[in-house]
Amino acid sequence: MTRPVRVLDIATGAGDIPISLWRMARRHNMAIELAGCDLSPRAVEFATRRAEAAGAEVRFFERDVIAAELPEDYDAIVCSLFLHHLADEEAVRMLARMARSSRRLVVVNDLERSTPALLLAYAATRMATRSAIVHVDGPLSVRAAFTVAEAAAIARAAGLDAVRIQRRWPFRFVLNWWRDDRS
Repeated sequence: MTRPVRVLDIATGAGDIPISLWRMARRHNMAIELAGCDLSPRAVEFATRRAEAAGAEVRFFERDVIAAELPEDYDAIVCSLFLHHLADEEAVRMLARMARSSRRLVVVNDLERSTPALLLAYAATRMATRSAIVHVDGPLSVRAAFTVAEAAAIARAAGLDAVRIQRRWPFRFVLNWWRDDRS
């Protein structure tokens, strides 16, 4: 019997990614075990309630991914829209931990910093809502993000030498790293 693919989503927030992956795996009859971790106990509690309401078999737990090692029993470790919240040294530490802990794959999706991205964030947040918080937070997130070149340098500093980074619309990038000994 084939062992299910095990995936961990770090800084999971509301658990959107593992819950969506569970739905997709179920539609395609794939054997998968999913988990999500977050520093916030409130986020873990909320994500757990959402998974239960959806009938999704996803386990959530608390973890400070900057201060603590990650569990080592996952095939893939993923992270979405968290990297831009970190300082360079924290990002290096987190990517190194992800690579050490993953059996096969590391995937990071994040914002790409650029002048056009900042202009889009400024305009889109004002067209989408009247919320002053969103008007400030959107552009701040873009300003805090890494360029693709900076993300590549951080990945190399973390030991992810064969990292692959692809730009995604609008003003995002996906960083992929496979362990060399994959079969």
